Amino acid sequence: RYAGGKYAGGGYRDGHEAYPETSRDEDTFVAVLGNRHMKGVWYPPPVSKVFSFMGEISLDFTQAVLPCRVIEINVFCLLSDIKLRIPPEMSVVMSGVPILGSFEDKTRQSGERGGPVLKINGAAILSSVKVKD
Repeated sequence: RYAGGKYAGGGYRDGHEAYPETSRDEDTFVAVLGNRHMKGVWYPPPVSKVFSFMGEISLDFTQAVLPCRVIEINVFCLLSDIKLRIPPEMSVVMSGVPILGSFEDKTRQSGERGGPVLKINGAAILSSVKVKD
C-alpha cells in the first residue's frame, strides 16, 4: 500500500508530517527459540539489527510507514528463518553471507525508480533469509 507522499524531511507515506516521537534511529529484533512478527501499520527505523537463534522473525513492510528512502537491515541468524515482505515499489539490495544457509530475493520486480530500498547485510548460519513481495 503506497499512499503517496514524501519520505523523511518532508512528510511520510501516510501523510503525517512528523515521525512519531517514540521513533528511534535504530532498533533490534530478537527471537531466541521463538517468533517475532511485525506487520500492519508500523514505523520501522532507518537501521534495524535482526538476531535469531532457533527462531523466526517476520518483518512485513507492505503497510509500514518508512522514515526514509533506504531501510537497512543487519542480520545474524543461526538455525533460523528470517522472512521479509515488501511492497511492489520497494527495491532490494542483498549482500549477506550464507554459511550452510541462504539469502533469497524472491521478488518479481525491481521496484520503482527512485522508490524505497531495502538493504540487507549480515550472516545466515544454517538459516534462511527470504524477501518476497
